[in-house]
Amino acid sequence: MENRGSRSVPPADIGLDPMAPLLSLLAATSIGTAAFLGGLATKTSRVLTVAFFSQAAGTSLYLVAFPWLNDGVFGFRAISFGVMGGVLGVGGLALLYDALARGQMSVVAPVTAIQTAGLPVLFGVAVGERPSSIGFVGIACGLVAIGLLSIDPKALKSPPDERPKKRYVVQALLAGSTFGAFFILIDSAGAPAGHWPLLASRLASIAALVVFALSRRSQLRPEPGARGKAGAAGCLDMGGNIFFLLAVHRGLLPVVTVVTSMYPLVTVVLARLLLDERLSPSQVMGVLFATGAVSLIAIG
Repeated sequence: MENRGSRSVPPADIGLDPMAPLLSLLAATSIGTAAFLGGLATKTSRVLTVAFFSQAAGTSLYLVAFPWLNDGVFGFRAISFGVMGGVLGVGGLALLYDALARGQMSVVAPVTAIQTAGLPVLFGVAVGERPSSIGFVGIACGLVAIGLLSIDPKALKSPPDERPKKRYVVQALLAGSTFGAFFILIDSAGAPAGHWPLLASRLASIAALVVFALSRRSQLRPEPGARGKAGAAGCLDMGGNIFFLLAVHRGLLPVVTVVTSMYPLVTVVLARLLLDERLSPSQVMGVLFATGAVSLIAIG
């Protein structure tokens, strides 16, 4: 049995803690709702200000609750893994926003999403985390669902620009890799570290955003109409991160990451219900694949 950061990797014949998929679903729900609210906030304020304000709001709430949530041991491994994850996450966010703004969203978003989920799956399998056969089928369905749900139907109608496409696909791959690395680092810090890696990652990401904003002489205060949405998005995103941390301490990284990464399902459903946006055929297929994936993972 291999040990990563004092966290034992369960062998193939040990069943998955039934709480892990449930906590992963809660993570996906929180992050998907946060993405929806963050998207609304960016309609009236700049992305950088929304990102900073939401991160600051979520982290402030987390700092208040941290003494009651955390039962982990403070240590160099926990802090260093968290800081690396936070810096990589912010770097990936910058790459993703630039690629989405300048490239084809219908290509960039699915590539990033699949890479985000796929990298931890490969890592988990490589270090000995083996879901059941049914679980593997569920993971495969989940990866397909993530790609389908992430496709922007409006971007599909845009005329393709062949010249810069390769550059932004590379950026999307890099962004997805950094997000996947964040999941891996938080998991690899180990359950005994408790919430220290997550706290370190959030503080590091905020510091990186401040440095970036100062270097560009950018304002970090969103417009008044966006503050409420950005603040709520930040708190929900923080909640999603907490649910992910709890899930990955109880279950297999490939399973937890794939279920958590299906958060676009929540985003597109909210857009359909609250903004009356129609689901594209690909997104409808994504919903079906996501439903099947969760069902297979739950029974696997």
